[in-house]
Amino acid sequence: MPRSKAHLVKTEKLTYPNSREVYYNYASSGPGEALSRLENIAASADPGSSQKHAVYTYLGANTIVKVAHPAEIEQDLCGVLKDGYER
Repeated sequence: MPRSKAHLVKTEKLTYPNSREVYYNYASSGPGEALSRLENIAASADPGSSQKHAVYTYLGANTIVKVAHPAEIEQDLCGVLKDGYER
């Protein structure tokens, strides 16, 4: 049986009632592409956009370990804050 690439349904854009659009940008190369990883949520579909709302960092195949926000706020999901101390 020939192998084919699975076609997954992924959210690409969300439009709010006030017409604001938010784009879900997925990895376009490397392991992230094969795993359909969400790279960032931004105001533009352009992956190089500077108006990112959140940027995700992964550990292994499926675990998000850090979410960086534009105001230089980092949410470390491993329990260690930016200053290196656990809370």
